[in-house]
Parts: sequence; structure tokens; C-alpha cells
Amino acid sequence: MHDLIRLGRPVKGLAPDADVLRWPIPQRDLDANNNLVQNPGY
Repeated sequence: MHDLIRLGRPVKGLAPDADVLRWPIPQRDLDANNNLVQNPGY
């Protein structure tokens, strides 16, 4: 997935809101910023 985005290639066959496009926010970032909320499913 990352390579498709990095290389500018279209991501085919995925719904625009597919869960595979959401990554977990690192815990250190959540700890550093109380305004962040973890993505659903992580």
C-alpha cells in the first residue's frame, strides 16, 4: 500500500474509506498530544 501511494500509482479495488487506509497512531504521538484519538480498530 505504501509503495502505491509513494510511487503515485492508483489504489484500485479499495473503497475510499477502506480500513486498510487507516494506520494506528503511534503511542508516543498519542502520549505527546492529548487531542489525538486512536483510529478505530487499533
